[in-house]
Amino acid sequence: MRLDRSWFKPSRRRNRLLLVALVVLAVLSYLHWSHHHVERARDLFSIDILQARRSVKNPIYSDMSAFANSESDPCIAYFDKLSSLSSDGDILDLEAIHSHTYDIALYKRSKWVREQEKALRRQMVEEHKRERWGPKHDAIIQQKFVDDSMKLVNHEKQIIRSVNHMRIYNRCFVDRTSGSNRGDSIEKKIYPWINEVMPTYQHWNGKILEEGKVPVIDARKVFDETGTPIQRLKKMSNGKGIVIPILPSQFRKQQIEEIQGLIRVLRAGKNTLPIQIVYRKEDLNQEEMKLLVSSARTEIRRFPYSYDWFHKTEYGEDAEINFMSSRDYPKQDLWFVDLSGILNEKQHPQIRRSPLFVTHTFSITLAAIFNSFEEYILLLSSSIILKLDIKSTFEDPEYMKYGLRFFKSRSDYDSKQRKSPPGFREISSLVREYLMPSKEDSKLFGLHERPGDSPSSRIFDHDFQSLQDPTVMVIDKSKVLSGLLLSANLQLYPLLHGRFPVAKEEVNPEYFWLGQEIAGTNAKVNFNQPFAVVAGIQTPLQNRNFKLVTTSHELCSSSWAQLDPQDESQLLYVTSHQLENYYSGRITFRQDIASKYTSKEKVLKDQEDGSRVQVEEENTNIPEKLERNPLFMEEILRPLDLLKPIIEEDFREPRQSWYKQNNFGHDNDHPFWCAYDIVGSPNFQQRGLLIPISEKLQARYNFLVEVHMYKLESLDD
Repeated sequence: MRLDRSWFKPSRRRNRLLLVALVVLAVLSYLHWSHHHVERARDLFSIDILQARRSVKNPIYSDMSAFANSESDPCIAYFDKLSSLSSDGDILDLEAIHSHTYDIALYKRSKWVREQEKALRRQMVEEHKRERWGPKHDAIIQQKFVDDSMKLVNHEKQIIRSVNHMRIYNRCFVDRTSGSNRGDSIEKKIYPWINEVMPTYQHWNGKILEEGKVPVIDARKVFDETGTPIQRLKKMSNGKGIVIPILPSQFRKQQIEEIQGLIRVLRAGKNTLPIQIVYRKEDLNQEEMKLLVSSARTEIRRFPYSYDWFHKTEYGEDAEINFMSSRDYPKQDLWFVDLSGILNEKQHPQIRRSPLFVTHTFSITLAAIFNSFEEYILLLSSSIILKLDIKSTFEDPEYMKYGLRFFKSRSDYDSKQRKSPPGFREISSLVREYLMPSKEDSKLFGLHERPGDSPSSRIFDHDFQSLQDPTVMVIDKSKVLSGLLLSANLQLYPLLHGRFPVAKEEVNPEYFWLGQEIAGTNAKVNFNQPFAVVAGIQTPLQNRNFKLVTTSHELCSSSWAQLDPQDESQLLYVTSHQLENYYSGRITFRQDIASKYTSKEKVLKDQEDGSRVQVEEENTNIPEKLERNPLFMEEILRPLDLLKPIIEEDFREPRQSWYKQNNFGHDNDHPFWCAYDIVGSPNFQQRGLLIPISEKLQARYNFLVEVHMYKLESLDD
C-alpha cells in the first residue's frame, strides 16, 4: 500500500491553519499561566494595599468632643491633640522620605509576582541551584511581598496623615491667625526645609537691602515682622509686580537671552510694574545680571522692522510717537531676589544631596512663594506678552474673587495615558480620595471639599497627564499662599511622582493646581475657560494633509497661545517655542517651514510673440513673512476640547483637534503641532472657532514678537 504524502506537501491554506492553531495554543497557554499566577497571587498574599488605605483616618477626628465648644478655637484643640499624639519628629520627615525605597509595581500584584518569580529563577541559575520550583520558593516571594507591601502601606499612611496636618496648619497659621502658641514649633515640623532667613533683594542700581527687609512697593502697607518665618513673609509681601524665575539649566545663555527678550516686550507694552528676577546664586552671575539690566534700562538704538506698521495702526499716521523715549519705551524697575539662603541645608544636609530641590518645578514654586509681592504675574522665560496693559489683568473679577488665574495647556489627546503603568491610577486614587479636604475639615475650619466639576476631572477621571500651562500665572499671595506651600511639599514625596512626574529640567505645573485643591482655601481653582489656542497663518489648501483633512482649516506652530480672559477675541500671550526652533541652528526646521507654506499657482505669462501662456509658479509670500518673523500671526484657532477621538468613517476629517507632526524639523527642541476646527464630520454642529486677527492687532502682535527677537539696545544680533 502506497502512503498518501499529499498531507505533507506545503500549501498556503495548511500553513495558515497551522499558524492559527499555534497562535490559539499560545494564547490559551498564556491565559492559563496568567490566570494561574493571578489566582496564586490572590491565594498567597492577603495584603491589599488599596484596601489598607481605607482604614487610614485623621486621628485628631477620632474623638470630636474636643471640638464640641463652638466658641473655642478649633485650631487650639487640633494642635493640642496632635502634640499629645505625635513624637518630636518632623511631620514632613525629609530624611525618612528619601531613604524609603519601594517598588511601585506592588500596586499590580500579579505583575509583581511574575517579575519576582523571574528574578528568583535567574538567581537560582546564576547560583547553579538545580532544584524544582516548589512551596519554598512561593514562600520566599510571599514573605517579600508582605514585607514590601507593609512598607508601602505605612508610607501611604504617613503621607495621608502628614498632608492632613499640613492643610490644617496652613488654615490656622497662614490663612488666619490662630490663638494657639504652637505655630512656630509646628511650622518647623511641616516645612523643615524652610530657613528663617529671608531672601536677599538687590536693586538694578546695585543697592542691596539689609537682611530681613523687602522692597516697599505699596507705601500704605503696615509692615509686621512678628510671627513664624512664613507668617512674616506673608505680612511683608506688598504691592503688585512681575516675577520671572531663573531656572537651573544647562542652557543658561539661551535662558538669559529669552528673559532679555521678555523684558524688551514688557517695555514695548509700557509696563509700569516692578520686575523681580528670582534666582539662586549658582544660576545667575554678575555678567548675566548686567545683560538683564541693559535690556531693562538702556535706550534702544534701532527699530523693529514692523515699527511703522504698528505705529500707523495703533496711533494713526499723524500721531507723534517717539518709541525711543521713556514714555513709549519705559525703563523697568528691576530687582534681583537671591533665594540661596532660604533652604535649611544646615539642619537637613539631605537638601544638598537631593535632586528634588533643584528641579525646574521646585524652582518656580520657590519663586512663587518667596518673591516680595502681594499680587504678581509669574512669567516663564518662554512667554511673549501681547497685552499692552498687563496691569489690568489684576482687575479681572474671577481673579479678584479666587486670588488666581491659571491657564490650560493644549487639549491634545496625546497627553492621555491609554495604558496605565503600575501606580498610575492607584496614586490618582490616593490623591483624590485621601489627600483632599474632608467633611470634618470643611465643618470645623471652613475649608472647601474638592468640587465634582473641577477642571482637574480631566486628570483624575479621564487619565490625561496635563492640564495646566505653566507659562503665565496670576497670583494673589494673600489668598493662595497655603496652596503654594503645599505644592512645594507634595513635590518632595517620590511616591507621588508615579502619577505626577518630576524631572530636573522639565516643568510639571500640575503641582500648582494640585496644591490649591488639597489646601481647600477657595471654592475652586480658577482656570481660564478655554484651553490653549494656536495663532499663526493657515496652511495653504493644497499643502494640507489630504489623507487627514478635507474641509477643516489647519493652523500649525511649535508655539501655543492663550486668549485674554477679559476679551476672548484677543491674545494675552504666545510662547517663544517657534522662534527657538527656527533659530536653533537646525536648518531642517526652516526647510520644512518653507516647504509647508510654499504653494503653487497657475499664472498667465506674456510671450515674445504676444500670446499668453499659463505656467505654474511657486508662491513664496508666506515663507517670506515667516523668514522675517517665524511667529507671524494672522488668525487664531481655538480647537475643540475632546476627551476622546471622534471617528466618522464616511469622512476624511481629523479624529482629534491636535496632531503632533513627529517628522517635522527632524527632532527639533519643541514639537510642531497642527490644530483643526472640524473633527469627525463637517456635519457636526460643534466645531473649533477660527478667529481672524484685525490689522491693528496683527501689527501689534507681530511688532511685539519682533521686539522679543531683536536686541534693540545694540546694533548687532
